[in-house]
Amino acid sequence: GLRWKPIQGESGAYEVLAAVSSDGFLSFWHPASGKCIYSSKEPKGQDLYCLDYSKDGCLIATAGKEMDIKLYDDSTKSIIGRFKPESIDFPGHSNKIFSVKFTEDHNILVSGGWDNAIFFWDIRTSKSIGWIMGPHICADSMDIKGDTLLTGSYSNKDVIQIWSVSERKLIDSIPWGTIDPAGNEMGLLYAAAYDKNPTGPKLIGAG
Repeated sequence: GLRWKPIQGESGAYEVLAAVSSDGFLSFWHPASGKCIYSSKEPKGQDLYCLDYSKDGCLIATAGKEMDIKLYDDSTKSIIGRFKPESIDFPGHSNKIFSVKFTEDHNILVSGGWDNAIFFWDIRTSKSIGWIMGPHICADSMDIKGDTLLTGSYSNKDVIQIWSVSERKLIDSIPWGTIDPAGNEMGLLYAAAYDKNPTGPKLIGAG
């Protein structure tokens, strides 16, 4: 997984690129010089698959094989929060997590993975505050725009869907790709994102 830190330098260019890898590394790079400016590694077997920056660039979230989400202070690179299943009232993921996104509300995180569930987490309490069942997320295939969540599933049905973040309910299912004789969508997606143009309604998917 890759994310630009959403803070631009004097040149107008983004100056820090964060990356996670399946060998457990979280790394921060200065693209202009090609140098790694900080790196840490999870214990053996704790693969990392996804990450995201908060809109102000102060926080970064990572997730992967361990079925929990770690929240870091970007300035110190220290862990300041951890989100995982706690009880029947505060459930969480039961399989690998492949996508994590900060919402427009700085305090809410969204995650998705192999367990066909999207969870919403409150940073202030480190607890889940809601969930959506259905999307099968296998890579970086979620995106946020305003109060909407875009999901791209590795599935033969309901491949592209748009959800309300605040109400946790489906807004629309968008046909994707061709339909086979059995009525299945030929659209096993590994990526989905909104057009970054603020006024553009377009979205992009790839599989």
